[in-house]
Amino acid sequence: MSQSSLVDVRMLTSHFGYPDGRDGRCGMKIDKIFVHHMAGVLTVEQCGGVFKNREASAHYGIDGRGRIGQYVLEENVAWHTGNYSYNCRSIGIELSNSTGASGGWKVSDTTIQRCIDLIVDICKRNKITKLNYTGDLKGNLCMHTWVSATACPGPYLKTKFKYIAEQVNKKLESANRTSPVKPVKAVAKKKYSGTLPTKTIKRGSTGKQVEYLQKFLNWYGNYALSVDGDFGPATDKALKKFQKAVGIDADGIAGPITRNKMKMVLK
Repeated sequence: MSQSSLVDVRMLTSHFGYPDGRDGRCGMKIDKIFVHHMAGVLTVEQCGGVFKNREASAHYGIDGRGRIGQYVLEENVAWHTGNYSYNCRSIGIELSNSTGASGGWKVSDTTIQRCIDLIVDICKRNKITKLNYTGDLKGNLCMHTWVSATACPGPYLKTKFKYIAEQVNKKLESANRTSPVKPVKAVAKKKYSGTLPTKTIKRGSTGKQVEYLQKFLNWYGNYALSVDGDFGPATDKALKKFQKAVGIDADGIAGPITRNKMKMVLK
């Protein structure tokens, strides 16, 4: 599953998934989008800090400058509705407020417009052809307050949901008119019979785990790495290219998230 190319800041939190430790969505398709408010005037970095310290999360956040942060990969379940049934089939987006409670928890036009852009991108990549706002959970643009006992998304943002849906659908319809889907020729998928690393490795690591990584990277990107079990500059560069290509932090560390992406590439 791809991630949004609109992201300005990626601060992945460990607060995602199922209580028993499973990642992924257990085969559930993304078919709903929840738009929340942050209940505060926060930057995407500050919102990310909240999700690192509090047992809650969302996939994306947008601040008052229109910058987009990502906190959970789309293929994973964010803890944003208080209901796992809805969490596992939805994307959660947090919007910064421009005023506090005394100002009605307003959200700036810049933030809302960027939210529209992000939802359009999410819909395109997840094959959601239309954003339906029905005023209840029958639609696919939803409010947190319909699922949990909360005032989120606040009185101001509640009045903008119909507008958000209308603007998203205009952009989706325009994209469909100007960019018709072209048939894609089937390409035979290369087979990979090697072993994947099972432990976290990074620059300076040595041994069989590094060899497994080097063999995979050579298969994936034809990087012509020496399979010598020495995690040096060339392996570091190749791994970062892979991480960037699959939409995760290019940190040069083959940890659980990177290894999960390697497995997904082979499916």
